[in-house]
Amino acid sequence: MILGFLFLCYHLGAQDNRFMGRWVLNHDKTKIPNIPDNTIEISQAGGVIHYRQTVKDSQNEWLTQMDLAADGKEGSYTHRLGDKLKCSGVFRDGKFMLAYQSKQMRSGKWVILEMKDELSVSADGKTLSIAHEEHWDGKGGKWPQPMVFDKQSEDAGKVQDKKKSDESSGLYSKPQLIEDCRQLLSYLGNIHPARS
Repeated sequence: MILGFLFLCYHLGAQDNRFMGRWVLNHDKTKIPNIPDNTIEISQAGGVIHYRQTVKDSQNEWLTQMDLAADGKEGSYTHRLGDKLKCSGVFRDGKFMLAYQSKQMRSGKWVILEMKDELSVSADGKTLSIAHEEHWDGKGGKWPQPMVFDKQSEDAGKVQDKKKSDESSGLYSKPQLIEDCRQLLSYLGNIHPARS
């Protein structure tokens, strides 16, 4: 029993509160051209790390939500196109290591990308850097520059709680419904191309 308690304390202690909160992409510090707006919210409760990423461009908004076991055990999440894909996350050596799959278009076809993000927080706790890497069909690699985010809020948990409340009531946000419809139309367009 004492060993079990010590094991639990070890895993809870392994979580790093410096990563918790709301992070917004800083376009000036991120030296990647044409990268869309990007917001990440990280919270933790009951041994689960809640990771939420919203990406917006001038026409679309994409939402990714993952509930990750704090011990790094592989789980799954529902991709925005409806597929169940692998994900895992673990705190290691002062960094948060996120590994996940994503379904995206590459060279005109849908592929499953193997993604790895290494998240690190600055000493003052105000900046989050993400070294991103992706691979598919023997292609891909590490991005040449990290994405840099500024901390906006101490509490991303309120967003997570609202999401759970909305799901339990059967309601979804307007941007999420619009994005789901857009993706469905894109998918249908790919499997049933328009006739000339």
